[in-house]
Amino acid sequence: MAIKNNQTFCGPAGLSIKNVSGRIAVKNVFAWFAGSRIYYTHKARVAIKHACNLSGLDNGGEILVPSYNCGSELDPLAKSGAHLVPYRVDKRCLIDLDDAQLKVTSKTKALYITHYFGFPQPLNEIKQFCKINNLYLLEDCALALFSDADDVKLGTVGDVSFFSFVKTLPTLDGGALIVNNPKLFKASWKLTGISFKSLIRRSLSLLKSGLLRWSPLSTKIYSLYLEHTREKEFSRLKNSPKKNKSLFPDMPDNYYFDETLINKAMSAVTKYMMKRFDFEEIINRRRNNYIHLLNRLSGNPRINILFSKLPAGVCPLVFPIIVSKRDEVCAMLNQQAIDATAWWAGYYNGLDWAKYPDACFLKNNLIALPIHQDLSLSDLDFIAEKLILIMDKI
Repeated sequence: MAIKNNQTFCGPAGLSIKNVSGRIAVKNVFAWFAGSRIYYTHKARVAIKHACNLSGLDNGGEILVPSYNCGSELDPLAKSGAHLVPYRVDKRCLIDLDDAQLKVTSKTKALYITHYFGFPQPLNEIKQFCKINNLYLLEDCALALFSDADDVKLGTVGDVSFFSFVKTLPTLDGGALIVNNPKLFKASWKLTGISFKSLIRRSLSLLKSGLLRWSPLSTKIYSLYLEHTREKEFSRLKNSPKKNKSLFPDMPDNYYFDETLINKAMSAVTKYMMKRFDFEEIINRRRNNYIHLLNRLSGNPRINILFSKLPAGVCPLVFPIIVSKRDEVCAMLNQQAIDATAWWAGYYNGLDWAKYPDACFLKNNLIALPIHQDLSLSDLDFIAEKLILIMDKI
């Protein structure tokens, strides 16, 4: 089944003139982090690797990690020498502290938490948990840039925290390590520059998105191209026998940590661009888009909305939903130039996944719909209409 679409481009955020040559925003990204002891890295994975060295996890210490994970955040931990001990994350993406408590041993040194899609974990309870068990708290905010909980910015509570700018902003690269615990302050971290050659693929992707967003003719041609190339893929997904060589297929190779990136800094181009993003504007646009899509999709019995409320302070990364036939739905949305993602499909091969059915459920059934700051309310209407039509017919 093909759905005709020459109407709009709902792909990733792309480059715009404002991003490249606009004025420096007063409330820019650097202003958001003012007062923090922060290191700007090429990727969040670089920051995670260094945090292991600061907290002594590179000497074989145990770290409690979330069972629902991408895997790209776990690999630098494992390659640092830390022993990973998963704890349960439920189907609503909430940490199970009772299960985590059962995993604590005399060797446990840290608790790693993830704020999924910009929605905070219960930080007060987590802080108390770490205090009782004498654990470092590693706070992963890669999906939670510009979010806060009870007027406390996410990333300021953990002993260390991590950010990934490319997930929220159309930058060439960029991650960050924040060190909040004075006991972990060490000598200045010497970071080296990244070559522009390694950024070319990302540059082209951002340029493509920018062109498609602002050129209706380009979007029309691109839609026809997608219809031609992805109809075969959809037919394959729909008609192929349900044979799976593995219940837990490996995650993509590029999710694993590339040790050549150790000590690589964020590029100068990204630093230049980040001065031109207004975080207040981005927060407002993302929240408005989330609420608009929530209103359009609420009540549909075939679409399970993961977060049916948007708490104050949350800057949502995406709009996560649970659907049946996730891969087919994703393929059909992608065919319409809608940047729907089968979120975190694939499994990190260092864990015993059979013990964590809730995490596996999320990995197999969750779709992330775009709600980023480049999308208009009419774009969100288009996404909702196409998704509802697909769910009614699939």
